[in-house]
Amino acid sequence: MKLIVNADDFGYSKGVNHGIIDSFTDGIVTATTLLTTMPGSQHAYELAKKHPDLDVGIHLTIDLGRPTLSVETVANLVQENGEFQPYHYWTKATSVPSDEIYAEWKNQLDTAIKHGITPSHIDSHHHLHMLPLVFPIYAQLAHEYDLGVRFHPCWGWTTEETTAAEDSLKALKRADYFSSDFYEEKVAINFFESLPMIDETWEIMCHPAYLDSELLKRTSYLNERITELDVLNSAETKAEIERLGIELISFKEL
Repeated sequence: MKLIVNADDFGYSKGVNHGIIDSFTDGIVTATTLLTTMPGSQHAYELAKKHPDLDVGIHLTIDLGRPTLSVETVANLVQENGEFQPYHYWTKATSVPSDEIYAEWKNQLDTAIKHGITPSHIDSHHHLHMLPLVFPIYAQLAHEYDLGVRFHPCWGWTTEETTAAEDSLKALKRADYFSSDFYEEKVAINFFESLPMIDETWEIMCHPAYLDSELLKRTSYLNERITELDVLNSAETKAEIERLGIELISFKEL
């Protein structure tokens, strides 16, 4: 079995950034996806340059931080305070401003590239790229930039929608399977035993971090990030990965 361990939220804050880097250099993290809309993004660009072996993708977002384009350009994506509309706004939407999402996500990619990042893959904050109304934008950009993708129907997709979406991604790199289960109470060394030991590729997401003021004011997923950091970096986890015969890879190796 081959496994990509992708750390979401690179660029969220310095505490997150350092947690991800430590989990790459000392632990089992093999890839990360970077937020370009948060205060820690510049710090993340600098750390990525210092760790060129880290496989960096882009964590596209329309529900965290401030847009990379002017508020006037993406007026339908933001609240009165200039920050993106919250998560639940998008999950309840019956229509979306596709042109604005496309423009903003394209600029998030271009912003990272201008800062020296060569992204290999994309996913999104809170999996909003998997909303059926948003997914075509995500797929279009993946093809335009030839990027690996994360695909996991999670918003009531029909069988027909899933089949059509998978067909649209055939030319792109992605793991055979994705798991979001390394989260909350399931974060433990024995988590890896739950993965089917089959001759295919899996991607799991993770969120290691050191707590800082930016995290404390924005998210309720706090102590769990420290637990993830400890598990990902522990000698016991590394021994378990070896015992199970899991090969750690990144998107670059797909």
